[in-house]
Amino acid sequence: MKYLLLAIPALLIYSSYNKMQKIKKLIENLEVKLTKIYHVKVQLLKKQITFLADISIINTQKEALNVETIGLVTLKRVLFYDTNSALIGEGIINISSVTIDPNKNLELKSIPFTANMATGLTKLQSFLKNPESQDVFIELELEAFNKVYKTRL
Repeated sequence: MKYLLLAIPALLIYSSYNKMQKIKKLIENLEVKLTKIYHVKVQLLKKQITFLADISIINTQKEALNVETIGLVTLKRVLFYDTNSALIGEGIINISSVTIDPNKNLELKSIPFTANMATGLTKLQSFLKNPESQDVFIELELEAFNKVYKTRL
């Protein structure tokens, strides 16, 4: 009985880890498009720009991305970096349940973003005009079991 009590949590952890690895692999193959920037506010004292953005997350895989985690895994932030890996800006999302069918997209509206005033807005605007541009890299930040995972798209 004692061994059974030890085996159950070990199996749960192993199962959760395998599911997280599968989800991470699916997430790495997602496409993220910044579709709209609006309500831009310049904060001179903080040297930053805040705005709302609409993002489209596209599942190009033949398998659905289905994350029903009961709060165990959360998509926390979307991070934008330039080619030198300098952080341009970040958007706070906090979604714990996501379903994106194969070859479909998920529209996220009115995500609050903060960007560096010096480079953030110009880089994000150029990215908005040309999403295929290699000037901006997108990273998704996930939190699972109190550990943060980042995956670059």
